[in-house]
Amino acid sequence: MKRWRVRSTWNAAVNDPSSVTRSRNAAPVQPDALNGWGRALRWIAGRTSVLLVLAVLMTLAGYAGRWQWFADAMNHTRCHLMVGALVALAVFAAVRWWRWALTAGVCFAANFWSVWPVDWVMPERKVVAEGPEVRVLFWNVHASTDQWEQIQSVIHQADADVVALIELNHALVPALQPLRQSHPHYQELSRSGAFGLGVYSRRPVTWVKAGGDPAEIRGTINAGEADLDIWAVHTLPPMGTANLAERNGQLRDLAVGLADDVRQHRRVIVGGDFNITPWTREFRKLVQVSGCRDSRDSRGYQATWPRSLGPLGIPIDHVLVSPDVQVIDRTVIGGDVSDHRAVLCRFRPVGAL
Repeated sequence: MKRWRVRSTWNAAVNDPSSVTRSRNAAPVQPDALNGWGRALRWIAGRTSVLLVLAVLMTLAGYAGRWQWFADAMNHTRCHLMVGALVALAVFAAVRWWRWALTAGVCFAANFWSVWPVDWVMPERKVVAEGPEVRVLFWNVHASTDQWEQIQSVIHQADADVVALIELNHALVPALQPLRQSHPHYQELSRSGAFGLGVYSRRPVTWVKAGGDPAEIRGTINAGEADLDIWAVHTLPPMGTANLAERNGQLRDLAVGLADDVRQHRRVIVGGDFNITPWTREFRKLVQVSGCRDSRDSRGYQATWPRSLGPLGIPIDHVLVSPDVQVIDRTVIGGDVSDHRAVLCRFRPVGAL
């Protein structure tokens, strides 16, 4: 009889573990099982861990960008890696995978350190200036485009005093006749490839330079009582070790030339497709050595390439200004024409009356 009771109790415990505790007037024991949301979070966390490993490798590779072109490309994704690491941190914290959460936090900190200081989210630095405004448009129109009417439409809507077109090819030149009529002071250095330039102005221009390989165009216009230098450039895309070294050399030469202008208190605006993001070492050296500032400061991320990604792209089209130029406004525009968005700025020379 006693054996039968023990066996019955054992069978009951196996079939319904809570029955034993209930018989002792204790709280019922719930099975240690995850609900649907918990299982989904663990599934997401498992795949996020794979992506985090990739993000860590990309983060580390970026530090070798000075010497290796593929590593340099990783530098352009710093903001994306930073946001991705922050999302991963939240996922791992939700499932209490603390080691993975720590790894995500370190990845976030490493990319944040590389991007900081993010001047484009800082309060605007006021520069007192009065006088006439100058609207300047810099746009990489893409060498292989044949949508000439759409290009004209974007330029017309921008209503810029000076238009600088990057990747001006031979086929596009005949279609720009309306632009040459509205902006009769121009220089065109068209190419069969992707390194042509064209600068068009409503105001009279004294051309300082038009040539080189890659091409550069520089001219001086009058804005009120002050002259304003407009400089259009296009650096090489760093695809390959040789191109990486050439692009960095172009940026160093540009920094030296701008620094000389700043010492002479010239009012300079230089813009175009720099093929580099603003948080990279080479771009920061360009700003530091030249004494100029980025027109994006205090005006947001403003991605320009590729256009199809919209705000998720990267900012590689830049406009730098000397200390004697006030940036009134800066925005990115452009339709479904080029793979780049255009940069439209409003300036006022400091001291122009």
